[in-house]
Amino acid sequence: MTDVNELDEYDLAARRRKRRTLVVVLLVVTLIVAVLVWRKLTGLPGLDRETEKDVREALPEIEKLPTDVRRSFAGQAIAELEPERLPAAMVEAFDDYAGAPPGYAGMVLLSPFADDEATRATWELACPAGLGAIADGVAEGPRATYQRCELDRLRLISADEVGRTSLGELVISHAAWAWLVEHHADTELERRLLRMLMLGQ
Repeated sequence: MTDVNELDEYDLAARRRKRRTLVVVLLVVTLIVAVLVWRKLTGLPGLDRETEKDVREALPEIEKLPTDVRRSFAGQAIAELEPERLPAAMVEAFDDYAGAPPGYAGMVLLSPFADDEATRATWELACPAGLGAIADGVAEGPRATYQRCELDRLRLISADEVGRTSLGELVISHAAWAWLVEHHADTELERRLLRMLMLGQ
């Protein structure tokens, strides 16, 4: 009789272990599915493979050219890569930047923040202080905007590098990056291009 009871208890304990394991597996699977669905709902389309390939292949040669050419290339490359991933006015600004006359490029990059609500929304992800922080940069220089917005948290450029970029380059690059990060769509290629646009390297 004792052997039968011990066997029953063993079977019962084994069934409980199986149930616990099944519950844990189901919870893990549910969590993974929820994360994937959330990413799909909040994500952006992927980069166009052909355009991405062309940009990657061009980069080694572009890096041998003067700083201004590298910055222009970065603006053009971003415009070609991002038509479905960034607000249209922002993409147009990147495109116009590539052909802007010297001294006007920074203003070209800032223009959509004044006129386009979708572009302003990208900036507010990077900097909750919004247009006020851009006004600080106009009055005091890019470093004021960088500090007020605590842009170091986005790890795109360091505080030591801010002096090498214009306000327009700083603002649009961080706005674009914050938008891509928020939508789980940021890539190392985009990070490299945004740094090139700001720093020429």
